[in-house]
Amino acid sequence: MKHNILYLSYDGLTDPLGQSQVLPYLIGLSHKGYSLTIISFEKQNNYKTKGSAIESLCSKNRIDWIPLKYRKQPPIVSTLFNVFELWQEVKKLFQKERFQIVHCRSYVTSLVGLQAKSKWGVKFIFDMRGFWADERAEGGLWNLKNPFYYLVYKYFKKQERKFLDKADAVVSLTNTSKEYLIKSFSIDSKKITVINCCVDTDLFNPENVSESTKMDLKTELGQTKETLVLLYLGSTGTWYMLKEMLVFFKALCQKHSDSQFLIITPDPPRPIQKTASETGIDLSKIIIRKAEREEVPLYISISNYSILLIKPVFSKQASFPTKLGEVLSKGLPVVANTAVGDNDYLFGSGNIGVLIQGFEQENFTEAVRKLVSFKETADLRSFAMNNFSLKKGVELYDRVYQTILL
Repeated sequence: MKHNILYLSYDGLTDPLGQSQVLPYLIGLSHKGYSLTIISFEKQNNYKTKGSAIESLCSKNRIDWIPLKYRKQPPIVSTLFNVFELWQEVKKLFQKERFQIVHCRSYVTSLVGLQAKSKWGVKFIFDMRGFWADERAEGGLWNLKNPFYYLVYKYFKKQERKFLDKADAVVSLTNTSKEYLIKSFSIDSKKITVINCCVDTDLFNPENVSESTKMDLKTELGQTKETLVLLYLGSTGTWYMLKEMLVFFKALCQKHSDSQFLIITPDPPRPIQKTASETGIDLSKIIIRKAEREEVPLYISISNYSILLIKPVFSKQASFPTKLGEVLSKGLPVVANTAVGDNDYLFGSGNIGVLIQGFEQENFTEAVRKLVSFKETADLRSFAMNNFSLKKGVELYDRVYQTILL
């Protein structure tokens, strides 16, 4: 029997996150025989440049895609309008095709998923991805001193409780957050499945990049055979500790003078350069680039180490950075900090890099010492494939679907 699944995402399929953390799973599930429809909110610039390619990919893999226009202004009001439009679309869909599961990515779409469960009795999956309301507060996106944002925060925390109670299945990114949910919300552990952010290990395969291609890029970036390249992937604001990562790089330069910090980010370079200058770093050692998803493996290939420092706040115990699996899949050791997601467990169970215990100068100096003398006792790519492979993620989602459809 073919089961109809409706997947709701507030992230667009034309966004980098949608291309790495939504569409690959859906393609895998489609190949397992599910009939899938996805509704996503697309940013217009991304949709113009990538919409036709994503549409072709969905069609090729028998996935029905309904892109809605993402609106973000004015704040909150635009979100309410987006939710209203989503609900209207879901009602129309249900009249044509009686889906058995509504699979909701994060909190905003779960408002509609919970309503669909209440109205039609469909199975509801709360794929929470993290503690969203707390992330926005702790990341400075919602100033809780502002009464308006305080009320919005309290509203979503109340809805969070409903999502957890009413969901037929809950998907969490980390074991740390699963333990918190069981302890604080008395959620049945059998109801929660931990699925880390998985990686397409075929795309991030070291063998895919030729030596000549790597050498061409290294020459372009002014690297020599002696250059040690520290890599950072992703945005540099909110929870990501740019200043601390620059301080670490400065300590690396003191240990190895021919070092370069390669920052692949969609963010504008000037604020990064300003922070680097204030930290006392020679700006010629900082390379800032934008890159499409398919270009990222090449930049990883010319790097020696990767760094990922995240504010160790409450909400980040539920976070799992996509970039962790990507760099490990390419064989790069990682510098990360404790008290974030499952870092303490992962770095303890596998020799995958260096875990920083604090952000004082002595912590950075010690971490640099460990990093430059890092010796792998296990294959980093094998660790990534065993723990974060896309195949494993698809199998776990399939198990969730089969369990609630019984």
